[in-house]
Amino acid sequence: CQRSLKEVFGLELLRLKEVCLTTGLCRSSVYVAMNSGTFPKSIRIGIRAVAWKSSDIAQWIETRPTSS
Repeated sequence: CQRSLKEVFGLELLRLKEVCLTTGLCRSSVYVAMNSGTFPKSIRIGIRAVAWKSSDIAQWIETRPTSS
């Protein structure tokens, strides 16, 4: 029986495409913000693969200023 990371650790990971769709940022903006410390850091999930914790992305979205 194979269980997902979410089932085992309560952790859901988002790949770059999902992060871009969720945040509205393009790929380069994600990496620029991440390198400047204003966006959550990715975690390595393979030799050439990274992902972000969905909880970190949700928290980042919640802390963004809203336009009035």
